[in-house]
Amino acid sequence: MEGGHRWRRLGQRPRAVLLPGRQRLLGRPRAEPIASGGDWRSLGDFDQVAGGGQRWPGLAKPPYDRGMRFARDSFIVGVPEHQLATFDAAWQWLSEPSGAWTADEKLAMVDVARNASPRLLHDRRPATIDHLSSEVEIGRKLSPLVVDTVERVAVEAGAICREWASAVIDVLGDTAYAELVAVIATVTPIDRACELLGRPVEPLPDPLAGLPTGERADPTVDIGAYVPAAQGFAGPNVAKSLSVAPTANLVRLGVVRALYSGTRFGELRWDDGALNRPQVELVAARTSALNECFY
Repeated sequence: MEGGHRWRRLGQRPRAVLLPGRQRLLGRPRAEPIASGGDWRSLGDFDQVAGGGQRWPGLAKPPYDRGMRFARDSFIVGVPEHQLATFDAAWQWLSEPSGAWTADEKLAMVDVARNASPRLLHDRRPATIDHLSSEVEIGRKLSPLVVDTVERVAVEAGAICREWASAVIDVLGDTAYAELVAVIATVTPIDRACELLGRPVEPLPDPLAGLPTGERADPTVDIGAYVPAAQGFAGPNVAKSLSVAPTANLVRLGVVRALYSGTRFGELRWDDGALNRPQVELVAARTSALNECFY
């Protein structure tokens, strides 16, 4: 690809982009608020089990109401329908208010993340937020603090530390921080998949009006992370890490399932695809290293 130019840029491109939402997903009504619990392993099934025995629509299997944003013929290679449906679901969520953010704010975060560039080592951002205002300036949708947070999460994850995260969370709140991270972690792989599969990144949807819904997992438990996790959420820490923001976490994990593990995360052998499990994990580890993932 252009003499390898695109591959070199992978470590330099924005790595994330936002999410939230609540009123509808895949065109169908959604159960009212997710309490605690849930199971990451059932993501992608027709009905997603959330806390309290509530049933949520699956993110990756039909029947679904596809808006056809990610049309199959827009890719130069065949893309499975369940992946396209997951991409559509993420875009629908972007267009809706979430627990802590309006749709306008989420879409503004995506724009910031898409245009962010990592700084050179000698010019990296300080691990403080004292110089950043949390007030939104006239004519803008995000405060300087939120813009800086989005850029850091998107392209300078290696500069994230507990001291910095704690300061940001004290101002924004744990749900807002978790949703911001989840949005970036959802949109970035979709954007990169589009670019690598021969199509432009998808334009952002029109925002739906509405105030943040206030959705937050209840009860939560401290697992030693930067934000609490939904109590009873089954799965590894990487799956439960953003579960304080239930819908954001479900959409994020839906993309993980669509582009990475499918329903086979717990299996050591994947022999039904172009890459086997060790090869997939090698690519994942190399990508994480290039992205300075601190997890």
